[in-house]
Amino acid sequence: AWEEMKHFPRSSYAESALFAFVGGAALGPEARITTRALSGKPSCYTPGHELGSKRAACSHLPSDTARLALRKTYLTMPKPQLRHYNASQFSIAVHIRRGDVDGSRLTSNADVLRCLRHARQRVRPVAGGREVAIHLFSEGADDDFEPVVTAARARFGNIALHLSAPYRAQRKFDSAVSLAGLEEAFHHLVMADAMVMAESEFSWAAAALRRPEHDRGRLFFSPSSTEGAVSSNGVEPCVSRMAGTRKAGLHASGRHNTGASEPAHLTRVHR
Repeated sequence: AWEEMKHFPRSSYAESALFAFVGGAALGPEARITTRALSGKPSCYTPGHELGSKRAACSHLPSDTARLALRKTYLTMPKPQLRHYNASQFSIAVHIRRGDVDGSRLTSNADVLRCLRHARQRVRPVAGGREVAIHLFSEGADDDFEPVVTAARARFGNIALHLSAPYRAQRKFDSAVSLAGLEEAFHHLVMADAMVMAESEFSWAAAALRRPEHDRGRLFFSPSSTEGAVSSNGVEPCVSRMAGTRKAGLHASGRHNTGASEPAHLTRVHR
């Protein structure tokens, strides 16, 4: 899990800002393949492995024990307000990976729409009658997302697009709000009522920091290279296998608030 978080500092976005944001420095010394784990395997990431071989070695989230420890550390660090969510709505955060991926790792708009339909159906029993609001998080220009946003709005109604800085373009959607940075997008993924993951360490790390007691039985993710292993961990595919396409997944929780035991500075401020 330490190595999964350490993916962030290697990005071009501030050398160590995201690693500090998740509380990485408090997780202890760097893990090795022989490091004793809290439970399960010592690491979900082996340096030098590509995505497919890495998932073959560790095709699941960290254990609940490890996830709770990671979340506790994560919540000790200051976090931005969850200004895009409303307590009267059930939020589904959707990470769409764009910009740094090619065709072999790109989740198609068609698969995104299939996952959204599946996600909406699955969360209705736990939404408590609240309206389901879908929030799309990514990087790029609005024009890049016009097809999927337009199609999603036509089918599902309440859709908001949130694009991380520094990418900005003329706004075509009144609900599109440019996020201040990756930290805000990441925190919204962690704290949403439900999460649709992309094939990305950014998504997997956010999923690892969600509340496991609310997520059990509602995680849908299927990397094509490890479909059997993932299914054996109780993870159901969000979309059926399709030639030439990758998968996205749903990671849903039963409640949207942070709980009384979590820091007060994470209390939501709703617009």
